[in-house]
Amino acid sequence: MTKAFKLMSAMLAGILLSACGSMPPSTTQPGQPAGQAGVPATPAEPTEPPLAETEIQQLKTAPTVLIEGRSAESILNDIEQYRTSRGMTVAARSKTRIEFVAGIVKAKRPTQARIRYVLLPVKNGFNLSARVFQVSYPGTGREKVADITAEVADRLNTELVRYSQSGGSWR
Repeated sequence: MTKAFKLMSAMLAGILLSACGSMPPSTTQPGQPAGQAGVPATPAEPTEPPLAETEIQQLKTAPTVLIEGRSAESILNDIEQYRTSRGMTVAARSKTRIEFVAGIVKAKRPTQARIRYVLLPVKNGFNLSARVFQVSYPGTGREKVADITAEVADRLNTELVRYSQSGGSWR
């Protein structure tokens, strides 16, 4: 090793060590107490991203039912109770969407079934739509998603009508 290389290595090591040991710049505003930097006074409610235009178009062809006189939360709670009683698990939930996942045991390759329910507010209540997907090799580079909503539309229509009735009578 040359003397210049040793000198450069020592300088680089010193710079890196000094950068690691320094304090990050303060984000405290003038007049704001220390320790309160960048912390909101109340936790912000997570905002739900709007539906993409393509998803709205796909929901127009999905089985849909108008539900009147029920809150979005009670509808989603009924859906969750029904689907979890059928062995599915909740993958994601928000104020107007819920998605379930279940493994398909008898498939030759690793496969999952996914069902996504979406509530769209309308003048008299909510439009409840559902889409069904079959996912082969989930979570891998070979993952393949197929929309099978059309194949199970008759069963989905029967299920969706149940949610227009309030609590318990459809279970």
